[in-house]
Amino acid sequence: MNDRITNPFMASNPLSATTQAYSVSEINHLVADVLSASLPGLLSVEGEVSNLSVASSGHRYFSLKDAQSTISCALFRGAANRIARDILTTLKNGDKILVKANLSVYKPRGSYQLIVSDMEPAGFGALAQAFIALKRKLDEAGLTAENRKRDISTWPQEIAVVTSQTGAAIKDVLATLARRAPFIPVTVYPTLVQGEQAARNIVAAIEQVNASDKAASVILLVRGGGSLEDLQAFNDEAVAMAVVNSRVPVVSGVGHETDFTIVDFVSDRRAATPTGAAELVSPDREVLGKALQKQQQRLYFCLSQRQETQKKYLLTLIRRLAVQHPNRGLLVKSQQVDEYTLRLLRAVDTRWRSADGQISALRRQLLGQSPGQKLGQSQLELANLKQRLSRAMQITKDSACQDLAKQSERLRYYQENVVTYRQQLKGLEVRLLLLSPLGILDRGYAIVFDDEGSVVRCAKNLQVGEKIHIRLAKGELQAETLSPSKS
Repeated sequence: MNDRITNPFMASNPLSATTQAYSVSEINHLVADVLSASLPGLLSVEGEVSNLSVASSGHRYFSLKDAQSTISCALFRGAANRIARDILTTLKNGDKILVKANLSVYKPRGSYQLIVSDMEPAGFGALAQAFIALKRKLDEAGLTAENRKRDISTWPQEIAVVTSQTGAAIKDVLATLARRAPFIPVTVYPTLVQGEQAARNIVAAIEQVNASDKAASVILLVRGGGSLEDLQAFNDEAVAMAVVNSRVPVVSGVGHETDFTIVDFVSDRRAATPTGAAELVSPDREVLGKALQKQQQRLYFCLSQRQETQKKYLLTLIRRLAVQHPNRGLLVKSQQVDEYTLRLLRAVDTRWRSADGQISALRRQLLGQSPGQKLGQSQLELANLKQRLSRAMQITKDSACQDLAKQSERLRYYQENVVTYRQQLKGLEVRLLLLSPLGILDRGYAIVFDDEGSVVRCAKNLQVGEKIHIRLAKGELQAETLSPSKS
């Protein structure tokens, strides 16, 4: 504290001798100490704003007044940054507010003022208390319990949207649903979402959805962000009970992620935003497309594997048929006939060549003899030789013709046998088709196997309730006996 001031010219004054003189600063300090000691550290003060001004530094100065008094207030920039932006931007003279503040003495002017640390609209506390009371009431009734809430279909038949038809929320919801699931029909039930009539309108819209003939699978109850007063309709007990009593599941998407209303607690599912609510109830078209493409690829792969397996099995059957087919024996016999024919032709050709060689040799001998004395004899011998040659040639020719006839006869015999074998083969093929189990099945018959894979030939061998397998021409059936045959 500063030194006390004394005046030597007033020493004779009895008043100055008995009374201490304080400086202005000392008085202000004393007043500040007295106020700090006698008042709580943080005060709640309610009043009407007046003389509001905003300094270039970001500090706000205003007065709070009621019918009898006025008090100065200062809201410094640091504290203002911690207060809801909606309150500060809309604050104006004449507003009724509730402030949290410390009482301070502004020593330069010797005046006291409130240093504000928080503010809210007057009546906000009452709304919060009403919110808490209704929430507690619904909790005690079990209406906010998770086991009461219903599952939300991710592929609804129809979506009902209860909201204002002029707000940003409806645009966001419709745009999201059009992007993700344009194939799901959407019906909008317009209603007020703010004001005195909003709660009544919302209840009527929910009841309209439940009474409608349209098969709505879910209700989106949405609106954009706002102050506590703006969202008050969604804290109304009538709206909460309409949500609870709705036969159609309700998804709430009110305000922003930090906003909570009574409707959020009683709805079947809460989304942080209207867009989030639309995403919650709709399948993603891109995700569905990718899943469908993956399943299509798996189907193609399975069909390809199945086709390849069946192809290998068919080739195996063809190779087995080629080895065991009767045509194979006919081909062997036909090859033998060709070999015998070739050998016959070669024998005939050899005989003709041998005869031709003999004739050439005789001609050379004839030309080598003198044409003198042996002319006649030679002529006789020549005639004789011609006769012998003719007979030999005739004999050879006859023998060759006989051999050729025999070979031709054998060839005809083999050919007739081939025809006979072919006819027999066709008969065997017909009998094979008639006797083949697959041929019998193609005519409408079936083969019955018991559970151990044995063929069932008599109905008496089966018990009631015994499982059987029925083989058809195409496919198999699983069955169970109801009663055995009496025959």
